[in-house]
Amino acid sequence: METDKGRSRGRPRKYDHETALMQAMQVFWHKGMTATSFDDLVEAMQMNRPSIYRAFGNKEEIYRQSLALFGQGGLSQLDSLVSSDGPLRQDLDRFFDDALDVYCGGEEPLGCFIACIAVADVTVHPENRPDLLDLIAEIDRRFEQRCIIAGQHGQVGPDVDPALLARSLQGLLHTLAVRARAGQSRAQLAELKAFHLDCLFD
Repeated sequence: METDKGRSRGRPRKYDHETALMQAMQVFWHKGMTATSFDDLVEAMQMNRPSIYRAFGNKEEIYRQSLALFGQGGLSQLDSLVSSDGPLRQDLDRFFDDALDVYCGGEEPLGCFIACIAVADVTVHPENRPDLLDLIAEIDRRFEQRCIIAGQHGQVGPDVDPALLARSLQGLLHTLAVRARAGQSRAQLAELKAFHLDCLFD
């Protein structure tokens, strides 16, 4: 009679799809797409090659899914910003502080997947450009929605173009991300964030 141990032998280990993808994202975030090997993904995702191919596809597809996963997290934070009814400056302070927690977290600050990795990868892998541009546009749209709401409450001057203000805010995100990855301290980045917001809103 076959034992439970015998029946389980050879079965693929169960995995959590999102956890495995997050582990892959961390590898891409650290090394970029070109420098990441499939062996790196096998080790990080703790899955064998056939299982990864079945569940996620090839390296390029895993990269696209990783970028989308990172983008979803950022857009979720922006949705919270858009839905807030607090003062815009106060909400932005909180939003950028949360971003710095991501950019400067961990033993080695990695900045932003979008600004520090995807932007560099796209010159070697132009097939990823539509995904990257879509994400940048979505971030702009979220910021613009919040700026329009702020304008309706008199928190932004009537002569300020909300679309340009939105792009400026995303530009600050990118600047903070690159400087974080380069090794600037959290204190220096917080100072730059405060100065930028002072110039825009005071």
